Amino acid sequence: MPAISTTAAMAGDPVPATSRIDHDSLIRKVAWRLMPLVMICYLSSIPAFWALPPRLLAGAGPASGIALISTLGQLGGIVGPVLAGRIKDLTGSTTPALHVIGAASIVCAILVVKALPAAAMKAARGR
Repeated sequence: MPAISTTAAMAGDPVPATSRIDHDSLIRKVAWRLMPLVMICYLSSIPAFWALPPRLLAGAGPASGIALISTLGQLGGIVGPVLAGRIKDLTGSTTPALHVIGAASIVCAILVVKALPAAAMKAARGR
């Protein structure tokens, strides 16, 4: 019978320590191999995002749009760490905080795609 770690035995966890290490190791290996793909996707979205205000707005609109984007980004830079710290204090783990940040990113991406009027998209393609 495999040995159960002291911590696992005290917590009443019947999973042997050796199988937990293998599972964690596999997750880490997969996560590290997916990290370059995540960074490629993230970095490739930045130019497309910053190209939206000049293509969709006219006159002084692009400057205002870029200012709004920059302001909201700065606000997120302040609120994000505070929110993550508060969630960590409440739950004792950073995992729920990362889930909240990930969900907020997905919601924002959906808003960008859905909130752009079809007429604005057609006009941007026609330029």
